[in-house]
Amino acid sequence: VALLMVSCHRGQTTKVDNPSEPKTLVSQIDYTDCSGTQNSVILKYDNENRLVKMVSSKTDEPTTINYEGNSVMVNKEYPVAYSIANDKVTETFGIGDAPLVVVYTLKDGKLQERVVSSETGGSTISYRWEDNCIAEEEIVDDCYGDISESTTRYTYGQVKNLFNVDVFEIIAEYDLDEPTVGTLATGFVSEYLPEEEAWEGNMDGYIPTTITTQYEYVVNDELVTEIHITKTTVTDYPAVDEGDEVEVKTCNMTVKIRY
Repeated sequence: VALLMVSCHRGQTTKVDNPSEPKTLVSQIDYTDCSGTQNSVILKYDNENRLVKMVSSKTDEPTTINYEGNSVMVNKEYPVAYSIANDKVTETFGIGDAPLVVVYTLKDGKLQERVVSSETGGSTISYRWEDNCIAEEEIVDDCYGDISESTTRYTYGQVKNLFNVDVFEIIAEYDLDEPTVGTLATGFVSEYLPEEEAWEGNMDGYIPTTITTQYEYVVNDELVTEIHITKTTVTDYPAVDEGDEVEVKTCNMTVKIRY
């Protein structure tokens, strides 16, 4: 496992030929989320083209990233520390006596398992790869001893993933526009960009739910400049009367990428 470093001249749109993952530096991400709110994230790099700052419209203070050997510190209100050794990445959230710890295990340079440990329980995600892309994730969650299982499956088209950051994690609704392990280390993202992502499981541990996310890409000179995302959530609530109550929600997002 290695920290992801790419090389290009600042201010130019230059594709970089890393032996395993050719990448392109992203300078700004503009997106409209499910509520219709417009957001932006500006990314800054040092002279080694490592990500060192993220400025988000969602937060008052920028997020800074410091590198020291095989360790990375993401500085924000609740800091996140990464340590990289052999085929393992350890991610530690927060400070104090009970931090949240996430351990990622890789094999042959590809992510195999993600284990989250906390006072309340944790979760384990197992990854299955096909043709250098993550095809399936099997998820087991443990919340105070209550176990729930879910599965995410991916299908891919012909658009290569040339981003140097994990764009989908940065814009995720649960995140606050900060770098994730898929941005800071190699072996965590697929060679191609997904056309569809399908999650199936039980919301809150007992409500059958499916979430289908479809992606459409605008490509200019081999670079993705725009992403249109449609997410459909189907929830099968147990009804008090006869039958079930099915709720369908649709979310549309537009993402614009600058280099």
